[in-house]
This record gives sequence, structure tokens and C-alpha cells, in this order.
Amino acid sequence: MFTYGSLPPNFSTLRQPSAYSYDMSIMRAFSLAGDGKRYLQFGMEGRNILNIRGYGPYNTTIGTRYFGLITSAGQNPRAIQMSARIVL
Repeated sequence: MFTYGSLPPNFSTLRQPSAYSYDMSIMRAFSLAGDGKRYLQFGMEGRNILNIRGYGPYNTTIGTRYFGLITSAGQNPRAIQMSARIVL
């Protein structure tokens, strides 16, 4: 009694909560001259743009005090990056 059987101590194939992430990018070029050879290019990129954090994986290590609990977020928080360049 109170001994481990033939199961492994970690259950890596256990069903985990799903994670969703939506990315988006927008780019636009503004002409600086009438010939179209000179322009200002503006861009914006975002990862996890809807900021859906979700749930992280279950703790599947038997013997720890957090066994069976979710103790972390599933996704990174929203990150937005902007850029601009002038093409002459």
C-alpha cells in the first residue's frame, strides 16, 4: 500500500487546456514625391493582439504540493511593435 505502480511520475500526454493567439500586421506606404520612388513606409505588428491569456498546463508531477493545479498563464501578454522608414 502507498507505493507507486507502473505508471510514470509525469503524465505528458494528459489533456491540457487549449491556447489561442491571434497575430496581426499592418503596413502602409505614403508617397513623398509624385514619381512614387520616394516614400515613407509605416508598419505595425502585434502578437496576441486580442490579449487572450488563457490557462497554462496542469502540473503533472506527482508528489509536489501543486499536483493537478494550473499555476501559470497559457500565452504571453500582448506585444506591439511599430516601425517607420524613409526610402529615397
